Amino acid sequence: MAHFGILIPPTQGHLLPFLALSRTLMQRNHRLTVFGIADLQKSVERAGVGFRAIGEAAFPVGSSQRFQQAMNRFSGLEAMLHWNDHNVQTARTLAPELLDCLPQAGLDGLLIDQIDLLGASIAEALSLPFVTICVAEPFNWEPTIPPTFVDFEYNPTAYGESMYGMMMKRILRDFNPVIDCIQTFRQEQGLAPYDPMTCLYPVSPLAQIAQLPQFLDLPRQALPDSFLYAGPFAHPHETAIAFPYERLDGRPLVYASMGTLVNGKYALLRSIAEACAAMGCQAVMPIGMGGDVAEFADLPGNPVVVEFAPQRDLLRQSHLLITHAGLNTVLDGIRAGVPMVAIPISLDQPGTATRVKWAGLGEVVSYRRASTATILAAMQTVCTQPAYRERALHWQSAMNQLDGATTAADRIEAALVTNARPTLIDVVIADEEPSFV
Repeated sequence: MAHFGILIPPTQGHLLPFLALSRTLMQRNHRLTVFGIADLQKSVERAGVGFRAIGEAAFPVGSSQRFQQAMNRFSGLEAMLHWNDHNVQTARTLAPELLDCLPQAGLDGLLIDQIDLLGASIAEALSLPFVTICVAEPFNWEPTIPPTFVDFEYNPTAYGESMYGMMMKRILRDFNPVIDCIQTFRQEQGLAPYDPMTCLYPVSPLAQIAQLPQFLDLPRQALPDSFLYAGPFAHPHETAIAFPYERLDGRPLVYASMGTLVNGKYALLRSIAEACAAMGCQAVMPIGMGGDVAEFADLPGNPVVVEFAPQRDLLRQSHLLITHAGLNTVLDGIRAGVPMVAIPISLDQPGTATRVKWAGLGEVVSYRRASTATILAAMQTVCTQPAYRERALHWQSAMNQLDGATTAADRIEAALVTNARPTLIDVVIADEEPSFV
């Protein structure tokens, strides 16, 4: 039995996949402990995973919800810059405590979310073996694919590569506080600098494991041998969530989720509701913890607006998914075989939306241009052209062959328990690549 520590950000979208992976590892008699702020404790302990609170003075209970409410005011570059500033401050605050408590925890290794700014560097400083877990899209850069954080279609031409290069320069400028934070910490700890042009944050040389299925990624040419496409960690069934099913009135169902972090956009949700009403559909709109459901009482088309919804169950009943292109929601949509309209708001969502379109799963509406008319046009395209439903069902079949948590657990054990790195690089489900749609 091994003891693994976990470093993750305090957001539901990252926590839930880690807990699903933890369950698989615990079934193999491993012990897991999350080192995190107080807001994580209830969910972590409810899942039977160990918990060690850090940063209690700086991040008391409720800190995450206050940050989420602040993020809801932003979109695009402004949201990303606010996210970066918050992460830098959090990393600098928690690093000294982690350097002190991790060596005393009796750990055999660490599982570190790729967006934990200093996690990899802390592990290196302490000579603790670690595995990088990519809950969101991997941040590995390549000159032939668009950077994660920009709203730009995949364009495999010299012009596309030229545009990607210019975008990368802008992103590195926007992420300069993050990169400077990491490089400064590494220098303080006597570690060599890392190369942000290879991957935005440092990653493990032992294993980098992604929830993203290979069939959903763009054609990559420079991934390290340690990289693994595992597939979604979450179990296809979900915890029961109360929902007013009696309010569903028989019209075709559209599940419209703008995520839990950057979702406080009344005008956008109103445009979605108007487009659904014009299509003769009924929308279900989860708005996340802390959202005021009463604020949306006047939306047209009688949508069902709730804080949380049983997403996977409702997707199985839906004709269409409208999504912010958060990876977890997109993966649930593929699992349900539902075509999509993606409206990415910020952070890594544009990169995931690009992959949705490339795989033939749906259309993308730029957040800056999102209106009732543009959303309605995208919905009509996706719902009236059979190719989108056919591709959704095709990739649903591929998804059903994946067991991401088991695949990831196997690689974690190989990297941290047996110290024998396997030669298998990825799990290939389909021989064909998605075509342009």
